[in-house]
Amino acid sequence: MTVYYFTFRSMTGAMSSAMKLRKQGLRVMPIRSPEALRKQGCGYCIAMEEEQYHRSRGSLRPGEYEKLYENRDGHWKELRE
Repeated sequence: MTVYYFTFRSMTGAMSSAMKLRKQGLRVMPIRSPEALRKQGCGYCIAMEEEQYHRSRGSLRPGEYEKLYENRDGHWKELRE
């Protein structure tokens, strides 16, 4: 299974982006970042499965979030958009 994580430094940024995605019909919620991502300085994230990620493409622009990560079967990879 693949899960995508948009990371944020603050809860405010994560909440603002989650509201934007919810207006587009995506069911997302800001959460504490997994430990592996907190080491990168990102405390909050929005996690979404592959289908939601593809539906959200282009909704969040770089600058609205810190980094984007993919977790495929337990293996982390930073993505560049």
